[in-house]
Amino acid sequence: MLQPSEDAKVWIPSFSWRAPEVIDLTAKYPYFPAGEFPWIEDKLMNGSVAVVNSLSELPPDAANLRAMYEAGGIKSAIYVPMRGPVALPLSSAGVTGAIGIFSLNKELRWSDETIGWLRVLSQAFANVLDRRKAGERLKESELRYRALFELVQDAILINTREEVIDVNPRGLELYGRTREQFADRLPRNWSPTFQPDGQLSSEKGHNYVEAALAGHPQRFEWVHQRPDGSQFDADIIMNSFTLGKKPLIMAIVRDITERKSAERLLEHFRAELRELYARLNTLREDERKKVAQEIHDHAGQLITALKFDISSAGHNAGSFPESEAKRVVLAKLASAQQFLHEVHVALVKIATSLRSAALNSGLMLAIKTEAVAFAEGTGWSCRLDLPEHEPALSDHAATLLFRIFQESITNIARHADATQVLIKLTVDAGRLVLLIEDNGRGIPPGKLGSLGLLGMQERAESLGGRLTIANRKPGTSVTASIPYDEKKT
Repeated sequence: MLQPSEDAKVWIPSFSWRAPEVIDLTAKYPYFPAGEFPWIEDKLMNGSVAVVNSLSELPPDAANLRAMYEAGGIKSAIYVPMRGPVALPLSSAGVTGAIGIFSLNKELRWSDETIGWLRVLSQAFANVLDRRKAGERLKESELRYRALFELVQDAILINTREEVIDVNPRGLELYGRTREQFADRLPRNWSPTFQPDGQLSSEKGHNYVEAALAGHPQRFEWVHQRPDGSQFDADIIMNSFTLGKKPLIMAIVRDITERKSAERLLEHFRAELRELYARLNTLREDERKKVAQEIHDHAGQLITALKFDISSAGHNAGSFPESEAKRVVLAKLASAQQFLHEVHVALVKIATSLRSAALNSGLMLAIKTEAVAFAEGTGWSCRLDLPEHEPALSDHAATLLFRIFQESITNIARHADATQVLIKLTVDAGRLVLLIEDNGRGIPPGKLGSLGLLGMQERAESLGGRLTIANRKPGTSVTASIPYDEKKT
């Protein structure tokens, strides 16, 4: 029996049957290079039987074959192709090998009946070899699967709806359970009663299993619990497949406890930073409010008193006889009056920049006042869309929202080159939403991380809200959304 090597470069006599007194030709010819005997190979590749009744019948291009036969004492030969599912690369007839029969004592005439029986025999051999190769391939595939299954660093579980069929060593280690314990319960039953999102573990796990069995691959995070009560976070990929006619699930479970711990620690630090920022911001706003109040109350009163004194002095000086000294005194008093007016205007601006006095009357009045001032200074067409009633906000929340609004319109005035601005304050689904839109040039991508925008973001987050900045065509929209209880209004 001749079979090709895996690379199809040589023919190998894989099996040999002979009479005891006949020499073993396979020892003398352990292989034949492909293409060395083209006359026979061409016939076999096309699925034909190669018959040699006599060496004298060999064609001239079979000189190599004739020499081999003569050296081996072969008088007659016949080669019958074997067909199977895995054919040779150059065969169009499904040839996988051949059976060769040789006569060393005399020349034989191979009859059609003999050739027919040899074809039946060759097909029987081909079927046996195919089954053998299929078994070898199956065993090799199983070994590869088992090696992967046993050595992979993630837990792998094969299960039905009701039971675990198989689990790899990493799964036993990760869950801290024996194979017998796995056979007793499904992994979703080894979980705390509730998952971190508040859902029942039993219901949530059941939903994932059913979705996977329906042909929808699942990936999710899960918290499992070991027999000693310790818990671990897992990233789970779940897919279904069919073995025979039985639907199964393969779950790949990766331990992400360290990653989740790092995420929770990072979130804790972020929360502390947000709390610190909120505290510093409160202290800063309180200080601004205090300074603004001092300027308004104390400095304002002093300037008003000085204005009164100067005005009184000017009135008294006016009753003096006309003289050069009188004119100088009145001019100085007028100059002092103008200087005090300018000082008063400057102090009012400083106080307003520290904290808008309108904030003391509510967020909406402060927004209106600031918007009108900016529109007059820039020439904007400014549209206000505000609620009918003042939202019930703490002074802290109103101040932070006003700062977000103030930073937004300041950025528009400095950078946007806009002509139209929309300022909208609404209550929607338990949230207070402040929207500022313009028709300007938009924010370049590289500027989205600027300190001013990050400060706006921090202010929104310190109120438990979020800030969204998006480029429009044309312009930019800034949306600050914070939780809001309408029942307090």
